[in-house]
Amino acid sequence: MPISPEILEQARRIEIRVKRLVNTIMAGEHPSIFKGRGYEFHEIREYQIGDDVRNIDWKTTAKLNAPHVRVSIEEKELPVTFIADISGSMDYGSGRITKRYRLVELVTLLGLIAVRKLNPVSVIAFTDRVEFMIKPRKGRQALMDIITRLLSERPPHRGSSIGCGIEMYRGSGIKKGIAFVISDFLSDDYGESLRLSVSGWDIVPVVITDEREGTIPEAGFVHIFDLETGGRTSIDTMDPAFRMHVAARLKEIQRDREALFKSLGIDWIDISTSPRHDNFAPVREFFLKRAG
Repeated sequence: MPISPEILEQARRIEIRVKRLVNTIMAGEHPSIFKGRGYEFHEIREYQIGDDVRNIDWKTTAKLNAPHVRVSIEEKELPVTFIADISGSMDYGSGRITKRYRLVELVTLLGLIAVRKLNPVSVIAFTDRVEFMIKPRKGRQALMDIITRLLSERPPHRGSSIGCGIEMYRGSGIKKGIAFVISDFLSDDYGESLRLSVSGWDIVPVVITDEREGTIPEAGFVHIFDLETGGRTSIDTMDPAFRMHVAARLKEIQRDREALFKSLGIDWIDISTSPRHDNFAPVREFFLKRAG
């Protein structure tokens, strides 16, 4: 599919803007920033001063009556995959930035880090079905192909199924890499897919939110257009019970989502569309945690 000059220019501007953030995040980091589960077992040897005590193999230690550690070799060039939500709800943004635009910025940021570390990059874009997949490739051009496709793709399907994106990743044959699932996580069909995936893959949810989603302004009767279903309805924004219901429902979704992530023991990143936040601070914190 040919990409318009406007899309190419937009992708170039995003790349230039986030490069400074890449330099900040990578300053002083480990040689391989995408660590995840990218290690394979090498040997068990006797404990030496300076070894990480978390690597002690207690079975061998008990058997030989001397501390021993498991030694792993870091795998190189782990594929970095973006499981990207391009459904209708991602077109929402109460300010200048939509969730989808923030998603593209995140893919650019994480992708530039991956490219500098010689990691192949790939994408699986979904609505209520998988819309397209670009297989893992290395280099800046591979990343630019992903960015321009995400900017230009306007699928007719508007619903969202995070589960189908994760299932596509599980069946893609991509091994031992890291996958960032980038979505507003407002669908509820992904729990089982995550549970089935965490034992074999390193999956990191990236939750994009908008600060106005749970706040209904007092504006009288307004007409609402559902970005995913296309349905229209009228609501009375002056009704305090309705406003409280919306806020409570959003908090419930957030609680359930975070409880699931914690129960599975997986890291996640929260990102806002608000220009008032340091939106990429959570990304820096994620890598600091992974590098530690």
